Amino acid sequence: EAISLSFFTINFFNFKEVTPMKLYTHKPNTKLNHQMAFDYAMLIIADNCFRNCHCDDTVQYDRLHARYAEYAATKQTLFEDMCLTHMDTHLLPKLPAEYWNAATTMRLVQGENNSQTRIIFTNEIGSLEITTKYRGKNSIICYRFKSKKETSFDMVA
Repeated sequence: EAISLSFFTINFFNFKEVTPMKLYTHKPNTKLNHQMAFDYAMLIIADNCFRNCHCDDTVQYDRLHARYAEYAATKQTLFEDMCLTHMDTHLLPKLPAEYWNAATTMRLVQGENNSQTRIIFTNEIGSLEITTKYRGKNSIICYRFKSKKETSFDMVA
């Protein structure tokens, strides 16, 4: 009955009636994009601390990487520097060297409304969960370590 052409809908029963179609415009959610890019920066910094690590969820990994790749190199470097500072200052000194040297699996768990990603590293020593909240210079990185032996701690940096 009706054919959609380019930007107009034409009704064959009444040739005088021509109505313009509504165009969908996508407004990017910059807050979400910043969060996903910051999550990816945290993921790659933490991943590089392990001697042998692989990711189970390549789809979520690729989604985070795509958001991260949209940013200029200066912004990527800013994200990485913030994450590296937190790792060097707060986390690396607290976990034993054998944890970082063990074969590790990384899982990515998406939060509600794609708001943040839980990054979980698991090996035979224990499990490390990292979550971030991007707030510019006031960003928060939370760590939770659960040892398969006896040591466990929570930390917000």
